[in-house]
Amino acid sequence: MVAMLVMAGVAWFARVGRAGTLIGDDVLAENDIVLVSDFENHTTDSSLAATVTDAIRVELQQSHAVRVMSQAAMWAGLGRMGLEHGTSLPQPKVQELAEREGAKAFIVGEISRLGAGYQITARVVATSSGGEALTARATAANENELIGAVEEVGRELRRGIGESL
Repeated sequence: MVAMLVMAGVAWFARVGRAGTLIGDDVLAENDIVLVSDFENHTTDSSLAATVTDAIRVELQQSHAVRVMSQAAMWAGLGRMGLEHGTSLPQPKVQELAEREGAKAFIVGEISRLGAGYQITARVVATSSGGEALTARATAANENELIGAVEEVGRELRRGIGESL
């Protein structure tokens, strides 16, 4: 009986503890800086991606595992690169910004129409390698479910990064 409880505990930790997370796999360390890039918009609502980006940023700012780079720091970094804030950046430029500003990882994402609903996808990319380390995705059946989908993506990102439950 004790052995079964120990095995169940180990399995639980492997699934939701630090093992198998970006912190557990040494992709990130506690308190590393993460840059959240503007999400791509594949909808007809021109403000939706900015809203989703801000909401994901807020979700990640609640994390005790990592720190989210402030928008002011991002804008300053863009200025040093000779770019204005609000400039849409392809992933190589986001990676360059993250390298210049000391972010160990960056998050890129998109919001797309999916029939009558929406799909939100966020990817955590390791700055040093440019390799995708984690993907989180959620769908919303309609506009009313968008907040819940953003929260779900945020929870998946935080859990995948290594947020302690």
